Amino acid sequence: MKILFSGLPYFGKKLVQELRETDSENTYLFCDTYYSKKDQLKFLFHLITAKKVVSFNGASSNSGSLNWALRFKKPLIMQWHGSDVLTLRTNKLGRNNSASKYTQQAKSFTDAVWLQQELQELGVEASILHFKHARPTTSTAPFQTANVVSYLAQNNELFYGIEAIQNLAFHFPQITFHLIGTDGNSMKHFPNIQYHGWVSKDKVTELMNANAIYLRLTAHDGYSLSVLEALANGNYVIWNNPHPCVNFVKDNSSLKLVFEKVLDQVKTAGYARVKANIDWVAEHHSKEKILRNYIRMLIHD
Repeated sequence: MKILFSGLPYFGKKLVQELRETDSENTYLFCDTYYSKKDQLKFLFHLITAKKVVSFNGASSNSGSLNWALRFKKPLIMQWHGSDVLTLRTNKLGRNNSASKYTQQAKSFTDAVWLQQELQELGVEASILHFKHARPTTSTAPFQTANVVSYLAQNNELFYGIEAIQNLAFHFPQITFHLIGTDGNSMKHFPNIQYHGWVSKDKVTELMNANAIYLRLTAHDGYSLSVLEALANGNYVIWNNPHPCVNFVKDNSSLKLVFEKVLDQVKTAGYARVKANIDWVAEHHSKEKILRNYIRMLIHD
């Protein structure tokens, strides 16, 4: 069976490569139909013999590739991410009706319960299907500090919670906040906030192994891979989305109390890694389990 993936390449291209490595009986192809004219033509060529089409993002505006998929009457699967849901909401408010012609004929999936609920409110019924996985650490070495690591995208720091982080930095001057992704050039200076900018994977690992707490406070989120990787590393995670392994922050008014609680947890545990988090990822988000479930959906559903 040939299954054709289209859409944004960030996660899609990686997933297709992993599906190929896991399942040699079926054919998986990815086409970057957003940015590559060559891939747009490649998509049309393979569409003729493809059995299914996976749009690796939820479409809420007109899509030439998906129009062709519907014209050829190919079964369509849509995988919704956090940014897709925001775009759908914006288009709905703007009365853009392009989404319905796809969602009415597609099977929709997402990987976060809150996104599933948001989609339902916007008229899209989506099932939960995970595609992200993480490798649990084998290290038993304790963390060196109770300091914090967080990711903020360059030029989008407000969306990623910089104001809440700055407020924590003010109230907890003994804690250093290591912020990766942004160089902080336009940010207010705090002596205990260090901006690392874009760093290598090895540097991220170094920071995560040294500092016990991982913090994610975005204005909107999907099922964050960085959170999953932090759990797999045994970090103490604070997140403003509900999850069985994190310290949940419902809103910023409770952030200071939650942060104090987590600091106590880290110190009481002697800076040890959270084994329950590592074990949870091993059970629920191993690479083999995630890919096998995804393949089962593609082939049999």
